Amino acid sequence: MRREIHWSWNGHDLPVVIDIADDRGMLSSPKYSTAFDVSERTQNSVRVSIDGKTYEAWFARDGRAITVWCNGSTYRLESHQGQTTTHAPADAHAAGEIRAPMAGKVTGIDVAVGDEVSEQQVVVILESMKMETSLSAIRSGRVKEVLVKLGDVVEMGAPLVIIE
Repeated sequence: MRREIHWSWNGHDLPVVIDIADDRGMLSSPKYSTAFDVSERTQNSVRVSIDGKTYEAWFARDGRAITVWCNGSTYRLESHQGQTTTHAPADAHAAGEIRAPMAGKVTGIDVAVGDEVSEQQVVVILESMKMETSLSAIRSGRVKEVLVKLGDVVEMGAPLVIIE
């Protein structure tokens, strides 16, 4: 199966082609290509192997957007399939949300309301199945809201921090 997708991330157009047959595939963009093997797939997650390294990703769809959590980072991608222009996310509030990639317990909060954060800065630590996952800011900005407190148990997709 071949699928061509056009995403926007941080104002950049990301055209991607995914070729997959059985559980092997190739992901290609204008700047790189990489082969992958799928070892596990659910409705909201995937585990792949790339060059012998395993990556787990969880995702949640919201209309034409998808939020992806992978290796402690959060990415919000806007789909531009069938569109001829690229827009910034229509809902800037949603674009700055850090959401839980899985159900778990909040074991660390590294920011407070009003803090300035940089892209990829750790903001929350979530524990699930005895493993901690550091969740990072998806963009630079100011922390508008911290929606959880230490010890809270959250469901997958629950909003944790909002950055403006």
